[in-house]
Amino acid sequence: LLSRALIGFSLGLNVSVHIVLIAELISSKKVLDEMVMALFITYSAGGIWSAILGYLLLDVVGWRIFILLTSLPFFIPPIFMLHFSSALTSGQKTGQTVNEQNQTEEKETVTATLR
Repeated sequence: LLSRALIGFSLGLNVSVHIVLIAELISSKKVLDEMVMALFITYSAGGIWSAILGYLLLDVVGWRIFILLTSLPFFIPPIFMLHFSSALTSGQKTGQTVNEQNQTEEKETVTATLR
């Protein structure tokens, strides 16, 4: 019983720390309200996700697979971030290559007109 109370207390402090850190970084009140609402929705969705998976799967798959399944939403944002950052990097390299090709064509054109 004490461990459950400490976990609930820690989660409550975790939410308030996130709100304080977000409030320091955001200057607009409207954006702050939207970010806090998104934070509350994600915490609620995570709690519901854990409860549903625990009810349905804990006896079937065991606690190790249950921990893996409840951790899956944590790995989704980094996958998207890596995907989009690599797409931007390859796009920048392609743009640099095109610029280099244009510069070499201009040099070739200039040397052709100088002769």
